[in-house]
Amino acid sequence: MNFNLQLSSFILQIVIANTNLVPPQNLYKNFYETNPKCRGVKSSDIGQSKCWKNEDQIQDYTCRQWGASSRCICCGEERRYIENGNVCTRFCKKNQSCNVEEKDKNGCCNSIIHLPLNHGEPPEWAKCNGKEIKY
Repeated sequence: MNFNLQLSSFILQIVIANTNLVPPQNLYKNFYETNPKCRGVKSSDIGQSKCWKNEDQIQDYTCRQWGASSRCICCGEERRYIENGNVCTRFCKKNQSCNVEEKDKNGCCNSIIHLPLNHGEPPEWAKCNGKEIKY
C-alpha cells in the first residue's frame, strides 16, 4: 500500500468516527462488488478496515467530509433536491479527474453514489462544471 493510500485510510478512520455521513457501503453503487473483501465486515468497521480498496470511493468519501475545499472539487454533476439540498454526484482531487470513458455526455464524471429518491421527482436542477444541464 502506498503512502498516499495509507494516509487516506487514516484520515477516513477519523472522518467516519466523527461524522454523520452515510456509511460507505450504503453510499456507493456496487460497493461490495468493487470491495469484495468487505463482505462480512461489521458496518462500523469498514472505514478502519483494509478491505476498502476502491480509491475513487475513498477520495470521494474524504472530500465529502471536508467539503469542496482547496483539495477537492465536484467533478460530477451537482443536483438540487427538495429535502437533501445540493448533492455532488462525485468528488475528485482538484488536480485530477476521472478517465474520459467515465464522463457523461455533458463532460462530468459519472455518479458513483446512490442518489436521493426525491419523492420520485427529478432534481430541481442539475449543473455540470457550473452550467445548468437538462435532466
